Amino acid sequence: MAASCDSLLPLILLLCLSAQAVDRSNFKTCDQSAFCKRQRELKPGQSPYRALLDTLELSDSRLTLQLINDNNKVRLLLELYRLQGNITRVKINELKPLKPRYEVPDVLLSDPITEALSVVAQDENSLVLSLGGKDQRLIVSAQPFRLDIVEGPQVLMSLNSRGLLAFEHLRARKDTISQKISSTVGSMWDSLKSMFSSKSESEQATGQENVEQQTDEDGQIKEEEDKPGMWEETFKSHTDSKPNGPSSISLDFSLPGVEHVYGIPEHADTLKLKNTDCGFFLNDNFVYQQKATADGLILRSGGVQRPFVLTRAFFAGSQRYGAVWTGDNAAEWGHLKISIPMCLSLGLVGISFCGADVGGFFKHPSAELLVRWYQAGAYQPFFRAHAHIDTPRREPWLFGSENTALIRESIRQRYALLPYWYQLFYNTHRTGQPVMRPLWVEYPDDVATFSIEDEYLIGKDLLVHPVTDEGATGVTAYLPGKGEVWYDVHTFQKHDGDQSLYIPVTMSSIPVFQRGGSIICRKDRVRRSSSCMENDPYTLYVALSSQGSAEGELYIDDFHTFSFEEAKQFVHRHLSFSANTLSSRNLAPDSQFSTASWIEKIVIFGGSQPSSVTLKNADGTESALEFEFDSTLAVLTLRKPGVNAAADWTVVLR
Repeated sequence: MAASCDSLLPLILLLCLSAQAVDRSNFKTCDQSAFCKRQRELKPGQSPYRALLDTLELSDSRLTLQLINDNNKVRLLLELYRLQGNITRVKINELKPLKPRYEVPDVLLSDPITEALSVVAQDENSLVLSLGGKDQRLIVSAQPFRLDIVEGPQVLMSLNSRGLLAFEHLRARKDTISQKISSTVGSMWDSLKSMFSSKSESEQATGQENVEQQTDEDGQIKEEEDKPGMWEETFKSHTDSKPNGPSSISLDFSLPGVEHVYGIPEHADTLKLKNTDCGFFLNDNFVYQQKATADGLILRSGGVQRPFVLTRAFFAGSQRYGAVWTGDNAAEWGHLKISIPMCLSLGLVGISFCGADVGGFFKHPSAELLVRWYQAGAYQPFFRAHAHIDTPRREPWLFGSENTALIRESIRQRYALLPYWYQLFYNTHRTGQPVMRPLWVEYPDDVATFSIEDEYLIGKDLLVHPVTDEGATGVTAYLPGKGEVWYDVHTFQKHDGDQSLYIPVTMSSIPVFQRGGSIICRKDRVRRSSSCMENDPYTLYVALSSQGSAEGELYIDDFHTFSFEEAKQFVHRHLSFSANTLSSRNLAPDSQFSTASWIEKIVIFGGSQPSSVTLKNADGTESALEFEFDSTLAVLTLRKPGVNAAADWTVVLR
C-alpha cells in the first residue's frame, strides 16, 4: 500500500512514542478491579469473625481452632506454628471448602522446623500461648477475633486489630438450577433440625457447610448480596470468569509503634513500606516457568552446566532458578534513584540476584545519566544495559571518548570485584543472606540507618553511595559503626564510622568504602572477559580495624558446573590478619579442587611500616617479601608472595 509523506508523519511519531513509556491504561486500577473495590469498602471496627475457642486442638508443634464469620456462618480453620528462629507461622483456610484451595507445593524445599507450643492461660474470650521466651506470648481474642504477639507489656504485632480481615469463601452460583434445588432442600432441613437442636448444635451444624447465608433483623435467613464482578469481570478484551465466585483475601496486620517496616511494596519507590489497605495478586506460574526453563537448560547440558535464567516476573522461590530485573524502567533520574530500594527490597525477601536496566528501557538517556547509571549498576548484583528496540542506540562509544572512558572504568571496577561478588553469592546460596543489603542489616542498633535508601552494603564489607542526582557536585554518605573505620577504596583515605561524610564528586566519582576489619579479594588485571580472568592472580585488600585486625574469605570453583555440590570440588579459604600476621586457612578440608590462580599482591590499609616481611609456606620454607610503605596514607604493599590461592600460608610483619 502506498502512503503519502503526510500520512507517514503520524506513524513515525506513534512509533517513537511507543518507546517512551509503559501504557498505563493496560494495567488495572483498584477501581477497575472488583476484589480491590470490595476490600477497600471494608470498614474498620466491624469484623464479623469470631474465634470458637472450644474447637481448640493442640499438639507438640501445631495449634488449630475454628473461626466463624457471623454474617454468613462460614467457618475457617486457623493454624498456628512456632518455628525455629523465633518465628510464628499463621495459616487461615476454609474449614470445609467447596473444593481445596490451591497451595503452591514447591516454594519451600522442606517444612520448617517446629518447636513446642503451650497454653498458659484460657478463659471464655481469650487464649494465651507461650512462644518460648520468658515474656513472649501469643494472645488469641475470641470476639471479635484478634491475634497479638507480645513481649512483656509491648504488642509487637497484631492480626485483625482493625477488623479488616476478610476471607472470601468459594461458593456455588445462586442462579443455577442445581443450586436453587439444593438451597431449598437445605433450608427446609435446617428448619426441621433447628426445632430439635440447641443453639450451639444448630450453629455448629450450619457452620459445617459453607452455605452462603445470613440472617436479617427478623431472624430470617437471607442470601448474601451479589456485587459486581463477583462471578465475572471484563477488562478491555479479557473476560475473567469465576465459576466458584470471588476468592480474595484481605490481611490486616499492624505493628504498633514501629516506624520502619520492610518487604515487597505495591510500588517499590521507597525501601520503607507505607501504610496500605490494598491487596496483592500473586501468580505462581512465574516460578514454574522459571523452573521449567532452568531444568531444560540443565537437561540440555546433560545435567552438567548451571543454567542462567533471567526473569522480570517472579514468585516466592524464584531465587532458586535465576536472576530478576526490575522491569521496564525509563531513562529518568528518578528511575535510577529507585533502582536502589527496589533491589534492596527484593534482597530482603530472598531474591538477591537483582538489577535494573542500565540507562533505562524506555526513552533516551543523557550522557550524564548513562554514565551515572553504569556507575551505579556496576555495584548492583545483576549488571546489564538493556533498551527498547525503538530507542536510539546507546552503546558507550556513541557518547564521546570522555564518557566512554568513564563507562569503561566503572565496568573495570565491576570485573575486578568478581571474586568478591562470587564469594558473596556462594554465601547467599548457603545462608539466604542478601548480597546487596541495607545498612541496618549489619547495624540493627543504629537508628540512623533505618531510613537510608540512597546507599547500601555489598555483603558487610563494601559501602556504596552511587551518585543519582543530575548535576551533583557532592553527596553525603553515612558511615555507620561507632568506633569503626572505613577506607575510600579509590584513595585509601581513612574515615571514622558513626558520621555523615560530605564527599565532593566529579563525573568520575563512584563513592565506595571498605570496612575496617575486612579483607577483600580482587583480580586487578584488565581482561576482555571473565573467562579470560579465570586463572589470573588475586590481590588481597586488607583494611585494618581500629584494633589492627581484619578477616575475609575467598571462594573458588569451576564457575560452571554442579561439581561444587555433587563432588565437593571447590576452594574456600579464611583470611585473617592479627598481631601483624596475615594467614590463609582452609575452611573446607574435605573438598578437592585445584586452581592455577595465585596471590600476586597484598595491600594493607591503616598499618605501620615494618622492618621486614616474611612469607612462611605450609612446607615450612620461608622467604623475604619486597614491600613499599606510603606513610601519608599508611598503606603497605607487599609484592608477589607467589603462593597458590588454595594453599596454606602465613605472612609475618616485623
